[in-house]
Amino acid sequence: MYKVDVLPITKSAMKDSLSYFSSVYMEEGSLISVPVRNKEMPALVISCKPAHEDKTMLKDLPYALKKLNKTESKNLLRKEFVQATEKTAYHHATFTGQTLSVIIPQRILENTSQIESVQKTEVISPTENEEEKSISSDTYKEPYLLQAPDLDRFADYKSLIRESFARKKSVFFCVPTSEDTRKAGEKIEKGIEEYTFILDGSLGKKDLISRWNKALTTPHPVLIIGTGMFLSLPRADIGTIIIEKESSRSYKTITRPYIDIRVFAEKYSKLIGARLIFGDIILRTETIKRFYDHELIEYTPLKWRSLATAHTSLVDMRKYKKEDISQHTKEKGFRIFSDEAYDIFSDLKENNSQCFVYCARRGLSPQVVCNDCGTTVVCNRCSSPVVLHEGSNANNNFFLCHTCGEKRIAGEKCKYCTSWHLIKLGIGIETIEKKIRKSFPDVSVFRIDLDSVKNHKKAKEVATEFYKTPGSILIGTEMAILYLDEAIESTIVASLDSLFAIPDFRGNEKIMNILLKMRQLSQNKFVVQTRSIDEPVFEYAIKGNIADFYRSEIAEREQFAYPPFVTLIKITYQGMREEVLEEMKRLKEYLIPYSVQIFPAFIETVKGKYVMHALIKADKKTWPDETLVKKLQSLPPHFVVKIDPDNLL
Repeated sequence: MYKVDVLPITKSAMKDSLSYFSSVYMEEGSLISVPVRNKEMPALVISCKPAHEDKTMLKDLPYALKKLNKTESKNLLRKEFVQATEKTAYHHATFTGQTLSVIIPQRILENTSQIESVQKTEVISPTENEEEKSISSDTYKEPYLLQAPDLDRFADYKSLIRESFARKKSVFFCVPTSEDTRKAGEKIEKGIEEYTFILDGSLGKKDLISRWNKALTTPHPVLIIGTGMFLSLPRADIGTIIIEKESSRSYKTITRPYIDIRVFAEKYSKLIGARLIFGDIILRTETIKRFYDHELIEYTPLKWRSLATAHTSLVDMRKYKKEDISQHTKEKGFRIFSDEAYDIFSDLKENNSQCFVYCARRGLSPQVVCNDCGTTVVCNRCSSPVVLHEGSNANNNFFLCHTCGEKRIAGEKCKYCTSWHLIKLGIGIETIEKKIRKSFPDVSVFRIDLDSVKNHKKAKEVATEFYKTPGSILIGTEMAILYLDEAIESTIVASLDSLFAIPDFRGNEKIMNILLKMRQLSQNKFVVQTRSIDEPVFEYAIKGNIADFYRSEIAEREQFAYPPFVTLIKITYQGMREEVLEEMKRLKEYLIPYSVQIFPAFIETVKGKYVMHALIKADKKTWPDETLVKKLQSLPPHFVVKIDPDNLL
């Protein structure tokens, strides 16, 4: 008889392991199924000892241990993977069982009987001479950086993959989203299709298990293109891990546990002796700072200038007055498009060219205010500013809250002063679409945003149809950029200014990233329209001046003590106002001697609940702090803890 200690793999898992009796030995690190509260769930074996060794402890237990039913024990994870998970969980002040639940595909956990074990992996090992020539087969080096436009970056990736295969090493190419796996595969699998495996969460059960097993057991080195959870595939010969689109916020999980896949990849690569490469058109500010602090190495010299073939224009939309008459539409009033944009639209049919128009916000207008008292129209449930959307006719226009989903008819008075004089502020994608269709009725217009396409398949179909249609226009939010694989004759940033209104310390970095991607897509013309012409980020992006942007951004981060100079810890609590205030007061006392700043959320009420944040700025060099981590782990689950959050909203 054996005493088996396990970590349940579930988002609700806590620190303490569970113990069971078993009649058979189970290897440490193997996956099994265990009963928890009358349910079966996957668990990781962390210890298996003969029961007689813990006889005294077992007698003192106030409860009887359950006996495991006959269950198959399979070793499906590399020990280094489990160790990296433990370190990642500790870094994010969460628990190993919770972290395992989001970095192992659920379909793999549910079908362990069909998955090949680690022991069955057969890979070609380098000869002694090849091992001597290896760049870093068993010796860890600092992660590498690759900052360059997409074309240059993927050329380097192809060379790197060929070189890795020559050294009998496999490559894991990690991307932030399922759509990115498809795009990356199209760019780099040519000539090695037989050894390339694309894995993402959209695959069906049968297809996923088949690809997983084949990727695991193919003797030849392989290229695995997948999202972060597929780093759990236990190939023994992975010599390189590439984190593509390193700046993407999609590398962070959006539900508990809140972890960063980039952090896990760095810890995992170190444990398995693989080289790690962070790549993007522009890397995160904190990543570049680590390069200057000699923590990271250039894979190739970082590109500080993003060159462009397109003619770029920065247009100050304030020059158009309400009383001016447009030479294009012959209309007077607020201008949505500049003369430069209208010139592009007018030439589309004649030249059989195409244009992509970017808009930052959905709906007709991202904000509606009372013109008499200035009160913003907000959601009745969560107090977020509502967005005006178009209905079947003007009388059916409606307000939609993009935070909680509340929807109501737009015909209403100001709730503060009862005035009917409500006015629209900002430009939404529906307003842009209406204007283009009215001004250019003979031009084919396509649209990609969350309101017009509901899934990846539909978005891909729209983008494909756009590329097939000469003389057409695609209108889209940031979501659309993900589906644009080929250069476009002209691109226009119609509306971006609303992003400056969000108090996000990473806001400029996000805007710079969007503008550089748009500029990179442009073949002939790139037009940026703004009423915030004095914002420095526009000048940096138009010129592709990444070096000066970084210098400006890092100086501002240092001035206000933001990452990379500190580790931010945000603790959120929501409930009835009095309850929240009392809980936050207790939290501040509990976290003594750490300095805690308490403040309301940017949107103070969500679904009728008041929201507050507590912020700790921890020393970057000493994080994770053992004492603070233990305090954070011991908090009740209604406290939401995020380490290095993307924003403080």
